[in-house]
Amino acid sequence: RELAFCESEILHDPHDDRRFRSHLAKIVTQKVDKIISIPVLKDHRSAGVTLALKNMSHGLVNNVARSHPSGLPGSEQAATTTLNHCHTFIPAMVSIPQTRQKCVLQILDGLVGNYEGGPGSWNNTFATWDYKSLFFATDPVALDHVGWGIIDAKRAEEGWPAVARMGRDAIEGLGTDQSESFPIRHPQHIPLASLLGLGVFDRQKINHQHLKIA
Repeated sequence: RELAFCESEILHDPHDDRRFRSHLAKIVTQKVDKIISIPVLKDHRSAGVTLALKNMSHGLVNNVARSHPSGLPGSEQAATTTLNHCHTFIPAMVSIPQTRQKCVLQILDGLVGNYEGGPGSWNNTFATWDYKSLFFATDPVALDHVGWGIIDAKRAEEGWPAVARMGRDAIEGLGTDQSESFPIRHPQHIPLASLLGLGVFDRQKINHQHLKIA
């Protein structure tokens, strides 16, 4: 999939046109017929949330660092300022025909969820909770909308803003948190994926069934 953005000259050779492309792994294109994707219930600094869609986009193709390139060419802050393009990169990668056709089942691990500081414990606000749930879905957009709501609800309970209101430039008073690497988080990849026909975003049309086993 070709997109007209890439890393700065610091990391990408300006004479190599492959910098604008991401390619599916041969495992996906040549070796398997169907894929069961196993994402987790997770907050994320750049994408807002990492659920089914980001698991497919960033897990199945190469050259994913261009979804959040490090600064602008020639910028004095190029090495420390990180931009963010997850809202367009994720839907573009998941819309590759083999990805959507072969990823037939999503099993999201919500036994322990991460509601802040994702993707890793190196962030000083990293926090988890025992949600004690598993999610099964054939529609990654519907699953992500449900999971996004669950993470935001837990964030509100813990006194945090919604993920879409986070980032260095998004909320006054939080911009000094150096663990926020991006100007703004981008959960908008979920409704944008729906616009590309990758699943259902409308909450009223999502058939979300609960089964309690213990």
